[in-house]
Amino acid sequence: MSLNILVVEDSDIVREMMIKVIRMCKIAIGKIFEAANGLEGLAIISDNWIDLVITDVNMPRMGGVEMIDNLRMMPENNDLPVIIVTGDCSECGKFEENSRKSFIHKPFSMKEIKETIINLTGVCCEPSS
Repeated sequence: MSLNILVVEDSDIVREMMIKVIRMCKIAIGKIFEAANGLEGLAIISDNWIDLVITDVNMPRMGGVEMIDNLRMMPENNDLPVIIVTGDCSECGKFEENSRKSFIHKPFSMKEIKETIINLTGVCCEPSS
């Protein structure tokens, strides 16, 4: 199984770096979608099959906390795995870390990203050629 991942981050540089790190993890990836805020993220989720959301907390228009709240109200996405990546975890107290949600603090490492993706999704390495 290959994962379709949505990366929601307002900083173009951080978003590009996150996508590069995800690709370097050698995990079976299908498509990687990008959004600059929670509103864009919700639109992508409604139009595409997404297996994992990786989101920042503080973003303009709609932050990660509000996006996740909206996501959890959709029955088809209530159990969608989410990784919250943030440098400011003042909002993180609103969420309990569980089997479908995890936190990574900035700056992050490739090892943290890879282990968290594997733990949340059960998907591991790319298939051998």
